[in-house]
Amino acid sequence: MDNVVSIHGHDIRLREYNGKRVVTFKDIDEVHERPIGTASRNFLTNRQRFINGVDFVKVKSSDFPINEIRGTEVNNNGLTLITESGYLMLVKSFNDELAWKVQREIVDSYFRRKEAEPAAPIKVLPMEPTTYLEAARIMATVPYSKREVMNILKHLIPDIDAGATAENPAIPVVNKEETKKPEWKEFYKQGVPVDTSKLKKHLKQNKVSVAEVAHRAGISDSTVYNILNGKTRPTKETKERICSALKKDSDWLDP
Repeated sequence: MDNVVSIHGHDIRLREYNGKRVVTFKDIDEVHERPIGTASRNFLTNRQRFINGVDFVKVKSSDFPINEIRGTEVNNNGLTLITESGYLMLVKSFNDELAWKVQREIVDSYFRRKEAEPAAPIKVLPMEPTTYLEAARIMATVPYSKREVMNILKHLIPDIDAGATAENPAIPVVNKEETKKPEWKEFYKQGVPVDTSKLKKHLKQNKVSVAEVAHRAGISDSTVYNILNGKTRPTKETKERICSALKKDSDWLDP
């Protein structure tokens, strides 16, 4: 398959971000035949040595267009992508015979092979005029979208900024009422109460960082910080995920 590279008997899906090859923690664990979680643990232990944007990048689905990253999906909690330099730093402690073979193979066949490959031509397919008009019709129903609609139609009507004419009548715009955003107190009420003092005490006594809890629970660092500081209440599911990450019963954080 064109989107897979075989490394010592293990298939790695090609992943690119900003034109550079990247791997995930899971990729590293699999090709080195280490228990899942080994690479992420090494990363968290030595986090201060890794440079964001150089050795790794934390991305969210909203950070880039859908075609900006290939070969992986990003969930709501984001995804840590490891570059070549970050990979070499992570596996410094892997000194077994397999590790040496895998390191050479993944660098030569995965990371650096990208440099020798010609860039694939980008094909831009022309859009039908009806497609532009349909997009404009939909966007016209969105508040404050007049400028965006006119930019879309400028492809078909170059002098659209001159205003409506008999030949090009104005497109009716239906303004929808803005949806009122729930106030902060309403968001707070939606969560479940938790014993933040117990959580803080446990983290301090066991020397567990917020980042580690967030990683284990599959949530963002800011979510854990906000819960600890009483700025937000977790959902029932989030509370149970935190308890599970700390190897506690699901009701452990109940007040």
